[in-house]
Amino acid sequence: MSIYKLKSEYYTLENWNKVQPVREITLLGKTFYLTQPSSTFLVYFLGLQTCYLAFLYYPINIYWFLAYLFWGVGAIVAGTSYQAFFYYLKVKNQKKVLWTSWWEVVYMFLQKISFNFMAFAYIENFQLFDNYHNEFKLFILLEGFLFLVLLIYGSAKPIKRLISFEFMWQYSLCLISLLFCSNVYGYLINKKNDHLFYLYFWSLLFVILFTYYLYSWSDLTNKLWKRKIWFSDNDWLHITLILWVFFIMKY
Repeated sequence: MSIYKLKSEYYTLENWNKVQPVREITLLGKTFYLTQPSSTFLVYFLGLQTCYLAFLYYPINIYWFLAYLFWGVGAIVAGTSYQAFFYYLKVKNQKKVLWTSWWEVVYMFLQKISFNFMAFAYIENFQLFDNYHNEFKLFILLEGFLFLVLLIYGSAKPIKRLISFEFMWQYSLCLISLLFCSNVYGYLINKKNDHLFYLYFWSLLFVILFTYYLYSWSDLTNKLWKRKIWFSDNDWLHITLILWVFFIMKY
């Protein structure tokens, strides 16, 4: 069994290019389908921007370098399946439109690795949990390993919930929340500028995620798309993340 058994409940072979923006590009006599072109631009821009940010940290801080590198590569991988090459990965040669692809599963893995490297970088930066330093590193490793097990299991069965974008972020909120709380505690004790920066860092990320889920819950994407206004919840997410990365660069 595999993820290819999961079929889309929204897209069909008849409507996939009608209910979302699709650009037909003819090159050398062949027609190429680019799905959600403006969304593709945004997610690829975010990916390249975050990869650039990663190299600003190399070789000064290898953990932050790896965290941003995996995030950037993951964004490009995600955009390839969710947006740009939707037709080739989910529609072409299929009897029914696929719900997901292996590109998206790989993205989940890359994004989760990014979060865990962020955790490593953060505790190393501030020497957090001095009395339990190694134990907390072990916790980060086990937390990441458990997600990988769930991801593989969800792909093999397959189980939509375990290989969804929402589950990956919700699962990661536990680790992110722990880092945020330690950041608040560190700032209240030391009042250092670095603690203040990361207070903004985590707070803005929480706001971005909250507004993304609010946008998704409102079903605003479908309402706008029915009017041919091609702005989605993913576009909102990527624009706000691009601004978040600019904030990090400025610091």
